[in-house]
Amino acid sequence: MPAAAGMAKLPYRTFVVWNVAGGLLWASAIVLGGYAAGSAYKRLEHYLGRGALAVLAVVGPAWLSATSSSSPPGGAQRAGP
Repeated sequence: MPAAAGMAKLPYRTFVVWNVAGGLLWASAIVLGGYAAGSAYKRLEHYLGRGALAVLAVVGPAWLSATSSSSPPGGAQRAGP
């Protein structure tokens, strides 16, 4: 971002003020989000564990079937000798 601000001829003082304000806002949001999620971590872990197994049970066989097909992608036929 500093390069873009320089090319746009943004005054350095304006850039620093908004950059610091954005950094403080971003850091605060990350910390508060972690604090809010931390209290529900065990419940979330329990449900995500089951959900991940369900997704793996559905996606795994489909992925194996798609990657083990004998034809190349797009259904193109190989030319013979």
